[in-house]
Amino acid sequence: GAVLEGDEGEHESERSETAQPPPYAEDREDESGTPIPPRDSSTIPRMLRTTLSCALLLLAGCDGTADPDGGTGADAPPRDTAGFDVPSTDAPGTDAPGLDAPGTDGGGTTCGLPVAFDVGLSPTRTLYVAVGGSGDGSAASPFGSIETAIRAATPGTLVLVRAGTYAGDLYIENVNGTASAPIWLRGEDGAILDAAGAGEVLHVTEASYFVIEHLELRGSSTNGLNMDDGGTIDTPTHHVVLRDLYVHDVGTGGNNDCIKLSGIDDFFVLDSRIARCDAGDGIDQVGCHRGFLHGNRFTELAGGGIQMKGGSSDSWVHGNWFEDVAGRGINAGGSTGLAFFRPIDAPYEAARLTIEANIFLRGGASVRIKEYVGTVERCRFIFKCKTITQRKNS
Repeated sequence: GAVLEGDEGEHESERSETAQPPPYAEDREDESGTPIPPRDSSTIPRMLRTTLSCALLLLAGCDGTADPDGGTGADAPPRDTAGFDVPSTDAPGTDAPGLDAPGTDGGGTTCGLPVAFDVGLSPTRTLYVAVGGSGDGSAASPFGSIETAIRAATPGTLVLVRAGTYAGDLYIENVNGTASAPIWLRGEDGAILDAAGAGEVLHVTEASYFVIEHLELRGSSTNGLNMDDGGTIDTPTHHVVLRDLYVHDVGTGGNNDCIKLSGIDDFFVLDSRIARCDAGDGIDQVGCHRGFLHGNRFTELAGGGIQMKGGSSDSWVHGNWFEDVAGRGINAGGSTGLAFFRPIDAPYEAARLTIEANIFLRGGASVRIKEYVGTVERCRFIFKCKTITQRKNS
């Protein structure tokens, strides 16, 4: 059976202003994922001493009873950190469009989690993709490629990928829906993108109000799904949902990630499965802001689970499962090349993160704070329960 270990309580620690070189070469990388040798500490700007008062709630949730946290006592006071409204009795905030979540943390049954921007909206048009198709995208005469369908998509369009295996190494750019009419890329049951050892499975750049859901991605030699801002740091990709994806068996050596996000704002990664990402991370974020990562399952990873670095901030990692993750389950901070920070002048690797209600089964370190280039600032972790370990039955 599984047992819980550890005492409840809050912990506070100080971080030195002196940056230290990373212990692993792969902790520093350029935009292409190539390791960067540690720099001499004298070249790192002097940073103010940062006091970390962080909170890790590894097991908690809404069980539908009078106490949403599953305990017998009163709930803790509402916590309004990380740039969006966490479960509380206050009104929806306006500090992070797309992430505000009115909640009831005072005895009701509402978890109060953020709701993705596409919930409640319906497509006004559908384009179809099928293996071997060569038509106009209609149900009777589908397109033969996802790229063709996406180029034809306008706000409010659903691109529906029928069951079958499609060649990976796809490149999609300038996919722009609107707040009231997103663009959806959705697979039917059995829709698979297989790179068959070539490049990435799917690369998306410069997108907005774009939803990718219910697809299986596999077989790339580098990253599985790579989404970025096209290098235009001042105009990030924004308002993106990645939902119910299965990304697995990617990479052939080195820092290859199942999902790589660079320069993404106001995003959701929900209810997805991530497995066997070679030596990379399950989800690697460089300069990403106001994200909500929830309900994802990370298994059989030689590297880490989730990393947030390069100026990433104001995100909430909630209710994810980490099993047999050999590296760090969640890595707050890193050692990013200064040219790849978003914003470029961010004085921190990561800031204002909330890491809550995650489960760690076996594997390496559950959560790690790293600050080799800058600092990790104002992260909150509240210790409610600790990690799960295994005990042999007698």
